Amino acid sequence: MEQSTFMSEDGDGFYDSEFREVLEKFEECLNSDTPAFFESDDLEDIISYYFETNQTEKIKPAIEFALGQYPYSIAFKIKKAQSLASHHKTQEALLILNGCESVEPSNADIYITRAYIYSQMGLTEQAIENYKVALKYAEEPDEIYVAIGMEFLNQENSDDAIFYFKKALQENYDNDLAL
Repeated sequence: MEQSTFMSEDGDGFYDSEFREVLEKFEECLNSDTPAFFESDDLEDIISYYFETNQTEKIKPAIEFALGQYPYSIAFKIKKAQSLASHHKTQEALLILNGCESVEPSNADIYITRAYIYSQMGLTEQAIENYKVALKYAEEPDEIYVAIGMEFLNQENSDDAIFYFKKALQENYDNDLAL
């Protein structure tokens, strides 16, 4: 699995000084309403950091800022859909994802996010269908196999769940979730 940019080399949770510097600059910029430019990768890392550390009050302003600088970025539109879904605005999130799909149909994150939303809505079949589409484009299919397995497990279909957990382990033997 890819390591977050804001984690130290050994993954012990200490923040990388370069990331900390960018984060401080970003937060200062937001707090003081001072215009500044940020690389899209840095903004993606900041938004991911806010999601991962559950700083929900900072996610929306960060996404709006990022979309202000990169209005056509599919990555930021997907982050917006994820944020909306976390606030139970699933229809709005799905509309954004549909728009993203029409522009970049080979982006696995679109289908993974849509599958997650469908799963939260209790629409297991649609979730599985989207996860399967995501498999075509995913760099790390083991995580998607685990998600499909979990969907089958939630349906109490252990045979299919086991099948997908095994596929995950074939892709990545170190995937603890598949065990």
